[in-house]
Amino acid sequence: MTFVKAARIVAGATYPDLGCCWETFTNGAMIEFETLGPLGKLAPGASATHIEHWAVLDGLRKPDSDAAFAKSLAPAVKKWLKTLK
Repeated sequence: MTFVKAARIVAGATYPDLGCCWETFTNGAMIEFETLGPLGKLAPGASATHIEHWAVLDGLRKPDSDAAFAKSLAPAVKKWLKTLK
């Protein structure tokens, strides 16, 4: 199974942590995939929304090269992303 996570990126926006919109952390017990929203000021009482889309794609083989990724995994992810529009 392949876990896929996507979030919209705002072109030209300022992001935290040296401009990152995505961070990953791993250790022996876990892995963390964190999407970050753009920095901005909110008026008192205002809110912001950050939407993530998650999927688990089944039946995809683990790619063992860039060519294998381009042939199988990348098209499957692109197909899934089109369903979000």
